[in-house]
Amino acid sequence: MPRSSKPSPSCPPWFHLERYSRTKSLDFDGWKTQIGNRIYLEGLIASEQYELFDLHFTEISAGPFHDIGFDANYAAPSSVYPLTIAKTMTIIEALIGNMEEDEVDRHTQCDAKLTDIGADGFSMQRHVTIDLRASESKIRRDFEKYLTAEIRANRQRFERKREAEITETVLASWSRQRILPYQDLILWYRRQGEKRPSGQILSTWLYPDGTGTKDKVREIGDAADFAFTMTTLRQLAMAAES
Repeated sequence: MPRSSKPSPSCPPWFHLERYSRTKSLDFDGWKTQIGNRIYLEGLIASEQYELFDLHFTEISAGPFHDIGFDANYAAPSSVYPLTIAKTMTIIEALIGNMEEDEVDRHTQCDAKLTDIGADGFSMQRHVTIDLRASESKIRRDFEKYLTAEIRANRQRFERKREAEITETVLASWSRQRILPYQDLILWYRRQGEKRPSGQILSTWLYPDGTGTKDKVREIGDAADFAFTMTTLRQLAMAAES
């Protein structure tokens, strides 16, 4: 039977859990907006723009779903798209400016050379030629083989967590885990320069019905660490466009 518990007296006066009840109805675009807002607020703290943070956080605390107008370039809405002339010219300029004539070899792969010369702006992109004269099954087999090798090599050089696809099930878990009110509490304490409350205290604020535990708060923290990133934001932008 859930234990009875009252919110701690030290709960911030602006925090009202019921104001976050709409999270269960947020779609991909809605979550993109809310996560983007929090990433922006965190950036304001990091850059010590406290007055601007205070202005926007006042709006957020009064209405957690307020859009403070954060926007970002999420690149293309798809992870696969045609090579454009502008992109081709950028690649050529990068290569010509960093290669000697005797380095030009018809067998040298552009992406490999871009990596060699330290053009890390291209590190998360690959440019391939697809021979459409081949059968569809062969194209799929060859591309899968190429992609597997490239992703493995890229992750070895640029270590990072594997990006999970954002699905409606993930959105539902974020709502259920209450990552939005959790993140607002964390941001507020960072702004105050104070140590964040213990997991046990946070559990009483996030689960006033007494069903929260410090272990559950730890899981919320892990989910928030995954959600409030630019990588997740781009995934949400792609999902919203599909």
